[in-house]
Amino acid sequence: MIKFKTALKRLKVLILEHKLLVLIVLIGTVLRFSGIMWGFPFIFQPDEPTLVRGATGIRFDPNPHHFDWPTLQTYLLFFVFSIYAKFSDILNGTALRGFMDSIFPLWNDRPNVFYLWGRFVSAFFGSLSIVLVYLISQKLFKSKRVSLFASLIFALSLQNIEDSHFATLDSTMTFWVLLAFYLSQKIYETGRLKYYVLAGFISGLAASTKYNGAFVCLPLFLYHVALSIRDRRPLYYFLFSRNILLAALFSILGFLVGTPYALIDFRTFIISDSPKGALWQFARQKGVGFKERYLNFALLESRIRTFSFRSITPLFTILALGGMVYIVFYRLKKGYLPLIIFALFYLLYVGQFPTFLSQYFNPLFPFMAILASYVIFELLGEKRKGVRLAVLLVVLISLGFGFYNAFKLTYVFSTEDSRLRARDYIHQNVPEGSWIALAGGDKVELEEYNPKIGYGYNVKSLSHLLGLIGPHEGDKIIRESLKNEYHINYIVVSDYGLGDIINEPFLPGCEEFSSEQWAVQSLYHVVSFPPRFYNEPYVAIYSIDKPKS
Repeated sequence: MIKFKTALKRLKVLILEHKLLVLIVLIGTVLRFSGIMWGFPFIFQPDEPTLVRGATGIRFDPNPHHFDWPTLQTYLLFFVFSIYAKFSDILNGTALRGFMDSIFPLWNDRPNVFYLWGRFVSAFFGSLSIVLVYLISQKLFKSKRVSLFASLIFALSLQNIEDSHFATLDSTMTFWVLLAFYLSQKIYETGRLKYYVLAGFISGLAASTKYNGAFVCLPLFLYHVALSIRDRRPLYYFLFSRNILLAALFSILGFLVGTPYALIDFRTFIISDSPKGALWQFARQKGVGFKERYLNFALLESRIRTFSFRSITPLFTILALGGMVYIVFYRLKKGYLPLIIFALFYLLYVGQFPTFLSQYFNPLFPFMAILASYVIFELLGEKRKGVRLAVLLVVLISLGFGFYNAFKLTYVFSTEDSRLRARDYIHQNVPEGSWIALAGGDKVELEEYNPKIGYGYNVKSLSHLLGLIGPHEGDKIIRESLKNEYHINYIVVSDYGLGDIINEPFLPGCEEFSSEQWAVQSLYHVVSFPPRFYNEPYVAIYSIDKPKS
C-alpha cells in the first residue's frame, strides 16, 4: 500500500512537471481514438481483414504459412483477442451480459469486435509514440521547447492518426522504431551493454512487425560508431566489439520472437516469387533499373509533395528537409548524425518504392517533426525582431492548418463514410430486389437479394458485364443490353480517384477505358456523395434511364 501511494505521488509530480506534454499527448490520444469504429459493420480498409483473420486463425495453427508480412502483430492481436474472449465468456455467463450489451453493443458482435480491439492496439501505440518523440528530441537538442513542439507536430500527423484508426501494422511499427532509436541514443550517452541488448532486441521487434522497421538498426550502429570515435576505440571495435555483436544477436532474437516460423519454416520464408515468402516483398520493389529505382528524384519529390505535405503540412515538411542540410553544414554533432542519416536513407529508399502506399512514410514523420521543430526555434532565436515575428506568424498559420486537418480527419472517421451514405440513399430510394452494377476500386457494400424476406439487391460487376457485352459496342447498345439482357437499373461508382475521372473523361473513340469512365460519361447522373476529406472515396449513382425530374 505504501509503495502504491509512493508511485501515485511520483506520477502526480511527473504530470505537474510535464503539463504541456500531458496536454499534447491527450490531444493526440483523442485524435487517434475518436472515430475508431469507422465503417462498422463493414471493413473498408483492405489490410485489416488479412491481419485480423490471421490473428484469429492462430488458435488453429501458429504457423501462418506466408511471410509477406512478419507476424509479431498477428501474435500480439491473438493475445489481446484471447484475453477478451476469455473475459467475455466469463461475463456472458453472468447477469452482467445485458448491461455490457447495452453500454458496449459490439461486446458480443464477433468478428467486428476483433477489428475494434485491433484498432485499439494501433491507437494505443500511436498515442505512446508522441511521448517517444518528446524523449528523442530532448536527448538530441536538450530543449524542452523543441521537444514539446516536435511532439505537437507529430500528434497532429495525419498519417499516424489515420493508421491509428486501423487494425494494421504501421502505427505499432512506428512505435517500435522510435523506442529502438531512443535506446540507441542511450548507447551513445552511456555506452552500457544493457542498452545495446535492449536496442538490438527492440529493433528486431520493429522488423518483426513490418520489414521496413529493420532500418532502425542503422542508427543503432551509427550511435555505436559515434561512441567508438568519441572514446577513441581501435578500428576493429567498430564491427567486432562484444557490445555490437550482442546487439546484432539480440536484433535477430527479437525478430524471431515475433516471427519464429521464419526459422522453423525457412523454405517458405525465403520464397521470392510469390507472396508466401518474405523475399517477395523486396523482389517486387526492385524496379526496372538502378537509376529508375534509386535516382528517381522526380518520383520522390511527387511523393513528398503528396503525402508529407498532407500529413505534417508543407511548411513543416520543408523545414524538416531544410533542417537536414542546416544541421550538416552549420550544427553538426556526432549525436545528430544518426538522425539525419536514418531519415535521409529511409526517405530515399522507401520514398522511391515502385509500389508505394502512404503509410510507408509513417515512421519518417516523427523524425521530420523533430527536425522541423529544431529549425523553427533556431529561426526564432534570430536577433532581428522582424524575422522572428514573420517566422512566428507563418508557423502559427501552419499549425492552425495542422489542427484543422487533424480534427477534420477525425470528424470524418467519426461520421458516416461516403459509401455508407450512398448505401442509405439506395435503401431509401431504390426498390429492394433491383439489379445494380458496381464499379470502382472501393465498392459500396450491398447485401445480396433475399427473396424470402424481400431485402437486398441483385448486385453485378459493371466491368464484368461490359466485358460480356463487348467494349467496341456503342453506348446505346451497351445501355440497352445492360437494361434488357442483364436487368440493370442503376450503376454505383465508388473510387478515391472518381473526382479526377469526372473532371477528365476519356476522349471519344478511345477503346481503352475503365468501367468507371464509361459510367461517368455514358449514363444519367442521379446523385453524388463527394468526399469530405482524403480518407473517403467519391461515390456517384447513375441510372440507365433518364431520371424523372
